[in-house]
Amino acid sequence: MSYVEFSASGLTRARLRRLRSALRPHSSGPGRLSGAKAGAWSLAVAAALLAAQAPSSAIDPTDIRARRILLVVDDSGSMGSYLSQREDVLDQLAKRGVDVGNKVAISGSASGVREKITAGLAAHPNVDAVYLISDFHDGTDLVANDNFDRLKSFLLARNVSLYLGTVALKPCPDQIRLADLTGGGWTLIGSGLKVEELTQSQLCEPESG
Repeated sequence: MSYVEFSASGLTRARLRRLRSALRPHSSGPGRLSGAKAGAWSLAVAAALLAAQAPSSAIDPTDIRARRILLVVDDSGSMGSYLSQREDVLDQLAKRGVDVGNKVAISGSASGVREKITAGLAAHPNVDAVYLISDFHDGTDLVANDNFDRLKSFLLARNVSLYLGTVALKPCPDQIRLADLTGGGWTLIGSGLKVEELTQSQLCEPESG
């Protein structure tokens, strides 16, 4: 990854040096690290850098990299005016050959989302991405309590990426970070949305760091 990419995600040269220094193993004798130890250290650095990155920028829905998607769709009343935008995005994905036929409905996104995702993946074990589509007005429980770590571990163990698709508000920073850590990201659904104009739910926790 280039310095420009590090800077864009909040990783300056100084911060990068501190991370590398903190993670560098201390040798008890002279000489270089063995190949296995050097490889393990490199993986540790990469993991730390990924975890330290600021939430990513939005991607286009057509940039979702998956063959089979589990759709987790917010069917609450506030989503009624966004159905056409949602279907347009799903049509675009289907035209690219992405299987969008596996669906789980949620009524709002304030609670029970993690359980819906885990149950949906148990029923559809062949999917390689989860796409949660919501207006994010009432937040989600993706990162409440220990849900962040539990869902991250669950998705990583199955090589499943998490994508968040918003039709209105920007997902909370920790929600975006969760998606980033699984290899996914977040998308805007609707041609009128602009990242710089999006606001977040008042239920979002302040961004850490």
